[in-house]
Amino acid sequence: MRKTTFLSIMAAAALFAVSCAEDPDTGNPAEPGTETPGTEEPDTPGTEDNTDRINVITFRNDEGDEHYWGFTYDSQDRPVAVDMNGTDYGDTFLYHYNIEYSDSHVRFYDDTISLDLTLDASGKAISGIYHEYYDEYGYPDESETAITFFYDAEDRLIREEGTDEYDYNSYTVEYTWENGNMVNSYINYYDVPFMYSEHAVKSNIDINWILTTGYGSYIGGAVGFLGILGTGSADYVFPTYFANDLASENMPIEEWISEDLIGITRTREYSSYVVADEESYAEYLFDDKERLTDITMTVPNYTIYYSQDYTITVVDPEGYVIRDGKKYYRHEAVSYEYEAPVETDRESMDPDITYVSISY
Repeated sequence: MRKTTFLSIMAAAALFAVSCAEDPDTGNPAEPGTETPGTEEPDTPGTEDNTDRINVITFRNDEGDEHYWGFTYDSQDRPVAVDMNGTDYGDTFLYHYNIEYSDSHVRFYDDTISLDLTLDASGKAISGIYHEYYDEYGYPDESETAITFFYDAEDRLIREEGTDEYDYNSYTVEYTWENGNMVNSYINYYDVPFMYSEHAVKSNIDINWILTTGYGSYIGGAVGFLGILGTGSADYVFPTYFANDLASENMPIEEWISEDLIGITRTREYSSYVVADEESYAEYLFDDKERLTDITMTVPNYTIYYSQDYTITVVDPEGYVIRDGKKYYRHEAVSYEYEAPVETDRESMDPDITYVSISY
């Protein structure tokens, strides 16, 4: 189904050399010759060579999409800039975000958005303002969304709320935890589950927020990797960075239904393309320093064939036309009542595969 082009970490780092790196102390554009993000030497005399700091995270899928996250750190080992670039279905993108810190605030921003979070005394984000400077078409149009974060007694994020003046961007996300891991987010009436490895998180940033593209968060996911959203999950999560296709089925609709078919039990045969997320499995590799270096996530796909009985009943007795002396009901005038489908066969398809590489 999909083919993947291998691109080395060194090639990914070369891509970041053309991004708009900034001086982490001044926030001004870096001078020519400045090293690429994540490769600069620590600027605190006497410290060790921070070789445990993640430099670049590379994501690839079997459709040929490639995404790169590059990090620049300050002398306190805090990320002060993030570069994201890559390709989506052949289209390229490049984003550069700056991060500023104070005793009670963290600001994440570029020329188009700004996320200013207020921290409590323990360093957790408790509220914030998300500010957009342009509309979805790129025209100047400022809007603000107020965000509030809620935590349980163990400082685990359990709820995120956003409100704005006109209620356009209002939202709520609820999070569920089990065995020290965030296992579900509840968004707009549907659940998003997350699966975990048996490997404890040991990275300098919380990469689970990146592997899941924000755990379903609308705003907070942008800064979750900074570790300011309370206690993180204990283990490395299965990557859900690239969204999989939803299950779909071919259910033919009869536009006109003869009165002879009303109340008669019939059988239909159909197939459904299924992404079997519950059967996902992932392999995690570590180097001799026990640093996570690679993840390969595989999601099986199937075409499943079904047989299903159904009965048609009339819901609008006036919704018919007469043809050859017989009533034919419009589709909107009837209701289909389906029995439970019976699986008759299944065919394995090429799986969805996500490759993650991490360099230090």
